[in-house]
Amino acid sequence: MKIIKYSIVGLGLLIGLNQTVSAQHLYGQMVINENPKLLHGNLTKGSSAELFLGDHGSILQKTNELWKVGNFRGEVGAKLHISVIDNSNDFGTRGLFNIIGTANGSTEIVLDIHNSWNGMPIDLVRAYNAGSDVEAFTMQEATYNGREAYLANRLEGGDRVWFLAERTPCLPLIVQKRNNTLVVNNNPESNGGFNFIYYKWYRNDVLIHE
Repeated sequence: MKIIKYSIVGLGLLIGLNQTVSAQHLYGQMVINENPKLLHGNLTKGSSAELFLGDHGSILQKTNELWKVGNFRGEVGAKLHISVIDNSNDFGTRGLFNIIGTANGSTEIVLDIHNSWNGMPIDLVRAYNAGSDVEAFTMQEATYNGREAYLANRLEGGDRVWFLAERTPCLPLIVQKRNNTLVVNNNPESNGGFNFIYYKWYRNDVLIHE
């Protein structure tokens, strides 16, 4: 495996096949267009840096997976472009960013996604450290194939995974029934993600029950 050592500053870079790159800072653009790829060493993305995973705009898209050994930090304004053609088959038509370390800072994920997205979750970034900042990656909510999509995250063993998810309509937290009865919806799958441990009930701003 070929090893290239340098600091990536203010330039566009195309990483080829089977290369291990030791890099410290990225302020320009870097494109990952073939597999496999491995970046070694801590990496900080500057506010103007853009990292592309995928052959964007191509219907014949390949799997574009980047492994990062070391910690990753994105400054506000940094962007991670990930291509997702279709997740209805097993042909690996998506980009994935694997971080063997901690992810922190703030990096915006920009998706290039096929209009046939079926709403199934798609993993986009995995950090092999559960202590990574939840807000290390963000994404603007958008509508694909008539489905409202947002960036969710989960803990999976010792890993933090950020994934594309479909936002489903939420039921009200409190529903009024007959005979002056109020019912609380404590199902996080239908109330927007809330899971209450206890309740405090007020009437005219006066606590009546806890």
